[in-house]
Amino acid sequence: MTPATPARQTDPVPETPEPTDEPTPEPTDEPTDEPTDEPTDEPAVVALARRIATEAHRGVDQRDKQQRDYVEAHLAPVAAGCALFGPEAQAAGWLHDVVEDTPTTLADLQRHGIPQEVLDAVDSVTERAGEPYTQLVHRAAADPIGAIVKLVDNAWNLLGNTGLAHTRPEDARRLREKYLPARAVLLAGTGISALRMHELDVVLREQQDRLG
Repeated sequence: MTPATPARQTDPVPETPEPTDEPTPEPTDEPTDEPTDEPTDEPAVVALARRIATEAHRGVDQRDKQQRDYVEAHLAPVAAGCALFGPEAQAAGWLHDVVEDTPTTLADLQRHGIPQEVLDAVDSVTERAGEPYTQLVHRAAADPIGAIVKLVDNAWNLLGNTGLAHTRPEDARRLREKYLPARAVLLAGTGISALRMHELDVVLREQQDRLG
């Protein structure tokens, strides 16, 4: 007697969903509500430096001399000016005050993957305890990237003095007397041409207009 062949098991047929009157959403190219202020073509080292600096300075709620957000009113303009001189200078521009003004250390930056030449530049522009400003300027001028960062920082501070003079004229005068002699030292350290300084001035004035 031939044994019976067992019935072949089949997978259950999925139920067909009931049709609804709701239209299928069409794909759209409309922008979302998510913030998209991060540049998409930014070099990796610049993007990293910007993120570190933004988190660190906003973590201590730092403000500039006119009580504006420090990231937008100081770091972003300095970094924009430094971008004229390459991504390492731009990264150092973002980070130039992070060790001096926040709990972040050079060792922290190194662990995050910041390159050594950027670390050296940040160190060169970071004020040390009891260090006179003129000594800091000469130390910064001796570093190829640090000299550029300090020069851009100096140029931005002098440009911002115009606005400060309306509200705190005595502070503006004191800072002008501090920054103008430093500019000569930093220019000598960088060897930047008059044409490049003009380009820098244009970039910084655009940043000033952005801030209003």
